[in-house]
Amino acid sequence: MPVIASAVGAHLDSVVDGVTGLLVPPDRPAQTARLVRELLADPTRRTAIGYAGADRARSRYSWERVSQELLRVYESL
Repeated sequence: MPVIASAVGAHLDSVVDGVTGLLVPPDRPAQTARLVRELLADPTRRTAIGYAGADRARSRYSWERVSQELLRVYESL
């Protein structure tokens, strides 16, 4: 599923603009609506962004990876 997210907080890390999703400055509903229309009109781009986002989520945010990163933090302390 392609993602359109506000360009704030953790979204800036989890979404690569134009690759794994689309980032929109906060409080820009017209721009968000335009991007939704563009994605709905372009099934190839929509599919590519959806697959890239799912791949990034699986590789960077799996429980295994998150727990390994947390363990590294604890070990460094």
